[in-house]
Amino acid sequence: MTERKGSTELVILLSLVLCAFLVGLTLYQQLPAFKPPPTATESRSFDLDALAQEMARIRQLPLLAAIPWEAMDETQLKEKLLAMNAEMLNQKELQSSEKVLQFLGLIPSAPDLGKLLLDLYGQEIVGFYDPPAKKMYLIRRELMGFPERLTFAHELAHGLVDQRFDLGAFLQPLSPRNDDEATAARCLVEGDAGMAQTLYLQAHRSAGAALSLFLSGLVGEGSALASAPSYLRDALLFPYQGGFPFVQAVYQDGGWAAVDQAYAAPPLSSEQILHPEKYLGEPDLPIEVEIPEYPEELTGWTLVRDNVLGELDFRSWFRTFLPDADADQAAAGWGGCRYQLWQKEGLSAFILNSRWDSADDAWEAQYALEMWLKYRFRQAPEVYFQGGLYSSPREAAVLYPDRSSLQLVMSPDEESALALLKNLP
Repeated sequence: MTERKGSTELVILLSLVLCAFLVGLTLYQQLPAFKPPPTATESRSFDLDALAQEMARIRQLPLLAAIPWEAMDETQLKEKLLAMNAEMLNQKELQSSEKVLQFLGLIPSAPDLGKLLLDLYGQEIVGFYDPPAKKMYLIRRELMGFPERLTFAHELAHGLVDQRFDLGAFLQPLSPRNDDEATAARCLVEGDAGMAQTLYLQAHRSAGAALSLFLSGLVGEGSALASAPSYLRDALLFPYQGGFPFVQAVYQDGGWAAVDQAYAAPPLSSEQILHPEKYLGEPDLPIEVEIPEYPEELTGWTLVRDNVLGELDFRSWFRTFLPDADADQAAAGWGGCRYQLWQKEGLSAFILNSRWDSADDAWEAQYALEMWLKYRFRQAPEVYFQGGLYSSPREAAVLYPDRSSLQLVMSPDEESALALLKNLP
């Protein structure tokens, strides 16, 4: 129960942080034809309550009660975020994620996830909606331009959905130890607000003089996200970049009523977000994959993390060493996965058990993992049945395909790697 709570708090934390900076990013990329006029519309009297009423009409959700809000200066707003989330930044959940990413070589060993999130606080922030407090916090400025209004429109959409569907409860994962499922839920939430924000933008096309500069600067050169490892950047941006087209597809299929229904029957994987037809048509549900608990070979070791890699994770992982199109193709056809990372006295053991839609899909993923292992070990594998065995003085790995299944085991030596592989179903 504690682990589920920690995972949910981390989801809410990331959502709060990124909403403050990225609410317009998807619109900037999805609506490239939008050209703001040469002059800005700014106001000394900004009516947030009136904007909430307008967003209620756009989102077609009644405003059940006024959304409380508090205006702060920039320093106070950043301090509010820091005070809310300082404890979460040091939680075991965040640290275990970091260890997995470092083991796989997806982030450097020196920078940590907490530092990245703290760096994001140093970026421009204009406001955010806080689901636990059910309250808006926004920057106090003498003049309010269209970029600020666009941000508030997105955040107020969160408030409206929260009143109807209780975001805190919705973001609780249905399955324990499944970050991919949690990502899919976040995509629905962020895509929903992004869709409402898009409609607001379309209704106010004459108001956005500084919009392009504002949005492009969010991930421009020198920003915290621009300098982040590509794997992390993909993961942090995906709820916005992936959530918007997913909700757009749901909206086009059945309007806001279909989006509302999605909260009762949510997407369960990043695969469904990446391929909305796998949600809207005959649902392509994730296969539940298990790893036997505490094999004898790991007696005395500590289980650092037990979780799921979804299609998004495989795609982002493969993109670190393959061209994007090849990586995306290799990750497609994902069916289900579970992995574990174990550690003992500076040593690590990694177990990955995955299922794919077909033997061909598994072969494509196998090829991508072979490329990664060849780079990691700087050598070609020895043949192990139809798979491959890799070894170095401090590490061994075995990659084993079986029809539509693909298993990867990495441990300090060849003997233990093969023993762990035989323990898998």
